[in-house]
Amino acid sequence: MNNPGTELVEGTDYYVEAGRWVFTAAYHRKRGHCCANVCRHCPFGNSPADREKAANGSTPLHDSGIGMTPEHVRAHLDALVKPPGSLGRLEDLAVRLCVVQRTLAPRTTPRRLVLFAADHGVVAEGVTAWPAEVTRLMVDAIISGGAAGSVLAAATGTALRLIDVGVAGAGLPDGPVHLCRKVRAGSRNLAQEPALTVEEFRAAVAVGEEQAADAARDGVVLVAAGEMGIGNSTPASCLTALLTGSPAEAVVGPGAGAGEEVLARKRRVVADKVALERHYLADDPV
Repeated sequence: MNNPGTELVEGTDYYVEAGRWVFTAAYHRKRGHCCANVCRHCPFGNSPADREKAANGSTPLHDSGIGMTPEHVRAHLDALVKPPGSLGRLEDLAVRLCVVQRTLAPRTTPRRLVLFAADHGVVAEGVTAWPAEVTRLMVDAIISGGAAGSVLAAATGTALRLIDVGVAGAGLPDGPVHLCRKVRAGSRNLAQEPALTVEEFRAAVAVGEEQAADAARDGVVLVAAGEMGIGNSTPASCLTALLTGSPAEAVVGPGAGAGEEVLARKRRVVADKVALERHYLADDPV
């Protein structure tokens, strides 16, 4: 295991407590830092106000959660007994979670996975390898606990909620997992007409707002949002191309296993729709 620095003396400059480097007052004095007190993640690189708090023996600004920044969190992570950045993407996620929750000890429970389900009329254009009927089959599998997402949620102690926003056919009654908030029974074919009216779009957004408010009211500290429905990546590609200015070939993928012929149709549908709608974006993004 590497020391925090080859010139440091264990017991004088630092010691290890609960798997973390703890830097002593001697460490800071030797380096002329303002925070000449024991700290568990040296704040000498922070603002003068931070250093003054540390020098006075009060809680460092980034310990209290006030002014929590990614830099504060990464300094904390790098002070743990491990090579800096060695956990890769996990550290990026930890930084985001700490900043959002304004603490170096973030909570991940209770947590909830919210899936929004809907059918997409653009399936009629042959943009997917699967028939639209599979959406309802997947809804049933999620409710019964047999779908991959259901199994992973159960294995990780994550509550699962499935919201029917636009599945074709009659809505199922609300249950422990499923809620019916159907805006319409499947969107229209976006290759031929607007998939949703402005009113329907706003109603769908309101469903998402409702779920966010419910999670906050229920004390959920971590929400993962997702969506499912055959044909879903085609409207997603349209939105991505419109909002980023990217060409269709850069944002359209095969989805759930589409071959080259289906992929070519999908790219053509997305490119045509984006070209038709792009001039509306500046005036009215909705």
